[in-house]
Amino acid sequence: MSKENQIISSEVSIGEKLKIARIKKGISINELAKSIDVTAPYLVRIENNVLINIGIKIFSKICYELDLSDTDILQIIQSFR
Repeated sequence: MSKENQIISSEVSIGEKLKIARIKKGISINELAKSIDVTAPYLVRIENNVLINIGIKIFSKICYELDLSDTDILQIIQSFR
């Protein structure tokens, strides 16, 4: 497993995994929020695990904007268990 994948698959929460991916891509919270048509505070709540019940549509948009691979997405989804 590459070092990049180790960061995504490590034992961290879903919100933390998305935050790590966002930071690695060099996108600010405001840029990501604007690109997926949500507010920055909404994304902060997701990244801080205050909001854990996000819809598949928003989750898909986040993953798309962060260029997450299918493997990365599956690893994140397994965290829901």
